[in-house]
Amino acid sequence: MKTLLSRLALISTAAFMFTACGDDSTSVLDDALDDNPLDDIDNPLAKVCDFECKTIAEAGGGISGIQEVDAFFSAVGNLQAQAGSLEADIKLELVSMATALEIDGAAEMSIEDLSGEIAAEIKGGFGGTLDGGLTIAYAAPKCEVSASASVQAAAKCDADVDPGSVKVECEGSCEASASAMVECSGDATLKCKGTAPSFKCEGTCTGSCELEASAKCEGECKGTCEVSGDVECNGTCEMNGSAECDGECMGDTDNGGNCTGECKLNEGAMCTGTCKLNAGASCEGSCKGSCELKAGGECKGECKGECEYTPPSGECEASATAKCEGSADAKVECSGKCSGEATPPKVKADCEATAKAEASFNAECTPPSLDIKYNLSAEAEAMFAANVDAKAAFEGKVQAVGKAFANIAAKGAKVEAILKAGEGLAASGSAAVEGALQAAGKADLSFGAKLDLACGIGAFATVPAMLTKATGSLNASFKAVGEVSGAVKG
Repeated sequence: MKTLLSRLALISTAAFMFTACGDDSTSVLDDALDDNPLDDIDNPLAKVCDFECKTIAEAGGGISGIQEVDAFFSAVGNLQAQAGSLEADIKLELVSMATALEIDGAAEMSIEDLSGEIAAEIKGGFGGTLDGGLTIAYAAPKCEVSASASVQAAAKCDADVDPGSVKVECEGSCEASASAMVECSGDATLKCKGTAPSFKCEGTCTGSCELEASAKCEGECKGTCEVSGDVECNGTCEMNGSAECDGECMGDTDNGGNCTGECKLNEGAMCTGTCKLNAGASCEGSCKGSCELKAGGECKGECKGECEYTPPSGECEASATAKCEGSADAKVECSGKCSGEATPPKVKADCEATAKAEASFNAECTPPSLDIKYNLSAEAEAMFAANVDAKAAFEGKVQAVGKAFANIAAKGAKVEAILKAGEGLAASGSAAVEGALQAAGKADLSFGAKLDLACGIGAFATVPAMLTKATGSLNASFKAVGEVSGAVKG
């Protein structure tokens, strides 16, 4: 949409301008531009018709009429919006975590105070319930950047970029539909993800794995768990009559004290027989039946979920998703989603920082899978042994903390990526725009173009404050994420 200034220039006649603003309106604008083109001009158009320029937020960046300059303004506006949105999202998850930890007044706290209170509560072992703190092991959150978003960001700034004929370079792995991924060139390795073909899943299975025989389950055993008596059973044990029940035997007991049937085990007791696991518990023996591989793992059976494999034929099936994984220092051409650092198409120097920053704003970061570990204090063990409801409530609290933390970790990864992009935008982006504005100021422009340029100069003067505000917000979010992450890493 054309700016109000551009439309004014198109529909106004010289007579109108002279009548409405005075005969010297053009010269006044020229003087305003020539006197001080980039410094100390709050609103150079105040001298002309008492006209008010739109702000970057109001105009969505479209102010100066110069493509690369307006793309920069748009990126600055988006950076500020992203910073505010991420800070709000992270605070919301911190409030959720604080609520689970029963911290009073969480909603009214600042993000800095929230992270400090949460870290102290976790390190303090949930008010002494734990012997030590809570530790959460997790892989770095996976962040993906859409190649198409990167191309569009480049084309938005550089008119010479044809979105239909350029690709993005990805340092990491590129994922796309099998039809879109033509080939993996160079040192890249092709992997397919989807329902396993007629052969077994010779790779990583995520989801349900139907075991052909009893086998180790690297996830949650949905079938039966067979244990030998030297590992704990987090559930109830079906005894075979060859051992005593370290707990309450719900079946028959022979003269020797051996239990046949279901045994409700004491905390930490061993099981000989078949273990009926509590929800979410892991099987420390052999799983028979279905194994749920939430984080992905080897499936010694038939993968009913999603299988990631290297195709023997060198091509993925049409229904699969293809992924090119580059070697350590290699880059692959990408037309899908890049997991790693995406390099937008080659653009002119004035657009490099802008295009890279805009691309980073579109990153999608997935919450990681967590491995939560803790040891109950002796007092808590005694209390929970006598009150199963209290134990269930505490486990629910731990899971709520873990869920919120996974979301916080993902948001933190995006904050880190945007901070990095913001550094380039503030430095090289600002210098490039300043040069473009100076060059335009020396050109022979129409009166309407001069109006647009004057608004661009005024908008450029507000950029440092916008970048400072956005960076401050992002740094506050990053610090909060780091404080909570440090607490759960022990």
